[in-house]
Amino acid sequence: MKIKDKILFFISLGSIIQLISCNSIKTIKPQIVKYEFHQLSKFGYSFFYQLSDGHIRNETGLFDDKAGILRVTGIYSYIDEDQNKHLVRYSADENGFVTNDDTEDIEADISINQPMEISSAAVATLSG
Repeated sequence: MKIKDKILFFISLGSIIQLISCNSIKTIKPQIVKYEFHQLSKFGYSFFYQLSDGHIRNETGLFDDKAGILRVTGIYSYIDEDQNKHLVRYSADENGFVTNDDTEDIEADISINQPMEISSAAVATLSG
C-alpha cells in the first residue's frame, strides 16, 4: 500500500469513527468555521478543523519509512444529545487504533485551539 493510500485510509477511518461516536445526527448542516492543513515533508500531514456546531478535529500523521508504519495522533470533540461536551484523544499505529473519551472541561485544553506542532527534529528523523 502506498504512503498516500495509508494516509487516506487513516483519515477516512477517523472520520467514520467520529460519525459513529455521535449519538444523534442533526438536521442542520454545520458550517466549517476554521480549517488548516499542513504537509509535513513527504512523510506526514497535520490538519485542524472546527465546525459551527462545536465539533473540532486535530490530527497529525507521520509515516515512519524505515518501519513502514503510519503513526497518527489526534483529538476530536463532539456534543452529545444531552449537550455534554466530549473530547476524544486517539492514536493509531502498529498497535491499532486507541481512543480515550474525556468529558473534562475541554475549553481549557489548548490543543483543541491550534494545530498540533511537530518539531523539525522529529520530521528530520523520519526523512532519513
